[in-house]
Amino acid sequence: MEVDSKTHLGFIPARHGRAFLLFNFTWTQSEVEIDSLVTIFTGYSIKNDATSRRRPLQGQSDFILNVGIYYNNLKGFHTSLSYNVFSKRLIALGVASIPDEYELPFHSLNLTASKSFKKAKVSAKIKNILNSKVVIGQKDPFTGDFKSTLSYKPEMSFSIGVSYDL
Repeated sequence: MEVDSKTHLGFIPARHGRAFLLFNFTWTQSEVEIDSLVTIFTGYSIKNDATSRRRPLQGQSDFILNVGIYYNNLKGFHTSLSYNVFSKRLIALGVASIPDEYELPFHSLNLTASKSFKKAKVSAKIKNILNSKVVIGQKDPFTGDFKSTLSYKPEMSFSIGVSYDL
């Protein structure tokens, strides 16, 4: 199921430009059931040692949320502030006694701005304003607790660009 909405923010007078609020929410449920035997390219069947016989699709989140505020004025100035988050998702399948590996939700807030001139455009971007951390890990089969196997911060980044049409 997916819900999209785009709303004009009327509190900004039209003579100054237009502002919009965009909203997108996707909710998905998936399940994969795998066989106990796997047939390999030679035609032989071997035991499937996957940790989970039933699991969600690899890489698919149960939900994804995107929200953005966009502003365009009549003098070539454009800016946007966007937020994105996804739910926990399976990123690596476990084998034998090694549990499946999941990526936890990542909260992303980004700001972009640009100014257009006759043939030139100057732009700036700030990514990961929240300085969020990527966390990957596994559910402990004995305690049920989530144990982190990898954690890192992509860090906030800033970029500036200049373009010119010939």
